[in-house]
Amino acid sequence: MSVTWLSVLLLSSVLEEPVSAQLDSSDKQESAQPHLILIVADDLGWNDISWHNSDVISPNLGQLAREGIILENSYVQPICSPTRSALMASRYPFTIGRQNNVIKPFCPTGLTLNTTILPQELKKLGYDTHIAGKWHLGYCKWEYTPTYRGFDTFHGFYHGAQDYYTHIRTDSMEADHVTTEGTGYDYRNNTEVDFASAGDYSTFVIADTVENIIMSRDPATPLFMYVPFQSVHNPMEVPEEYSNMYSNVTNHKRRMFLGMVTAMDDAVGQIVTALKSSGHYNNSVIVFTTDNGGPNNTANNWPLRGHKGSVWEGGTRGPAFIHSPLLSNPGTVSHRMVHVTDWYPTFVRLAGGSPPSDIDGVNQWEALNNNSLPPARDYFVYDIDRTDALVAAIRSGDYKLLVGDIGHDSYDPQSPGAGHPPAAVNTGGSCKQTAAGGDLPTMQLYNITGDPSEREDLSASQPSVVKDLWLRLQQEFSRYVTKDTPPDDAAADPKNFGGVWSPGWC
Repeated sequence: MSVTWLSVLLLSSVLEEPVSAQLDSSDKQESAQPHLILIVADDLGWNDISWHNSDVISPNLGQLAREGIILENSYVQPICSPTRSALMASRYPFTIGRQNNVIKPFCPTGLTLNTTILPQELKKLGYDTHIAGKWHLGYCKWEYTPTYRGFDTFHGFYHGAQDYYTHIRTDSMEADHVTTEGTGYDYRNNTEVDFASAGDYSTFVIADTVENIIMSRDPATPLFMYVPFQSVHNPMEVPEEYSNMYSNVTNHKRRMFLGMVTAMDDAVGQIVTALKSSGHYNNSVIVFTTDNGGPNNTANNWPLRGHKGSVWEGGTRGPAFIHSPLLSNPGTVSHRMVHVTDWYPTFVRLAGGSPPSDIDGVNQWEALNNNSLPPARDYFVYDIDRTDALVAAIRSGDYKLLVGDIGHDSYDPQSPGAGHPPAAVNTGGSCKQTAAGGDLPTMQLYNITGDPSEREDLSASQPSVVKDLWLRLQQEFSRYVTKDTPPDDAAADPKNFGGVWSPGWC
């Protein structure tokens, strides 16, 4: 972190102004703060996008990526709510109790209220702030919901998944040997229930909302538009015209999944068209990322090991890019390390502000935009979970240390119908190393730069690296906050709110 913040200090004189204010002053529009567009795909795997897999039809995303900076070392959390927490708060989830667990419908909790999240910070800097899509950061009381947390408007849903057309979510809980099953509608226009969207495919509802917001506003006022798609999370649902594009794919779930990717790509194209026709595009920065690796059976993370729910590369390293007419090096591929916590300070710096000092993210804009500068980061913690046995992972430079029983270690086939590669190393094997202080937990060490597929465990041959990374990981334990998972509460049952999942029960 010291090298990173030294870089920031050296650049502080430049960063007093928004990036767009540093451009040619003859263009009046570019003297305003840049519009910030943050697009998050759900459950999109490494090999589920056209710049990694030519069989995937995603021309709009592909063009944005090719004309921007493709981020080949972009890291997220293993599952949904933790990534969204890290994105909004710029904090490692294990420091705020959000590690390795999604917020379910009956769970009376949410992203901690004791932090200033990204839209709140951008509001201070004069931005209009909007969200269209999936929230999944808590809803049991209004204070957890988007319009109470810095967003001017919210059109979307609270939970992690729902039917793409009906917007109905069913979930269950058990307490005192009694099972409560709740079924309810989950789509909102700000705080009001939006029944008008029932029957409409959520991907296109989201795109229409974003288009309407963009087209109805003055581009002279800076915009933060957060677009967390439902796509391509289960259930596997998509208009038939999209799944028919993959008639050669025999696996039904995979065919539906790929159709959902292409539908999302069309939605992104609609959003970019709106940015261009409304006068926003030339002064915009668009970031695209997945929220976690792809799940097994539908997504594809080839050639990375593991999938959603694990700290293997397949669960945490995802497709991402940054696209902007403000870039000085468009059309490039970056192998510099980027973490999901970094988008908060990057956006705040782009807007001309100063990020909070107690965050884990770093500003990436200058380092990504100028390869002559040192990388913004060379270290991050994948996750730490001490709920039962310790499970954790850390990256420093080329090396990654995994601690505990990681699981979920399979490899996906390279393409539909292809065979699996040779069996992966057994993660439950005995990899104990002895160092000063006694026996260490079960560990594995990989050189991610040279071995991104995590095939060769180096823990036995590189004990000094294991020791160094283990000591560094232990230093993070002092920041650990116990996982925030209170018991489910039947008060959330939609029958208590007229058949709607609603705040007001915790």
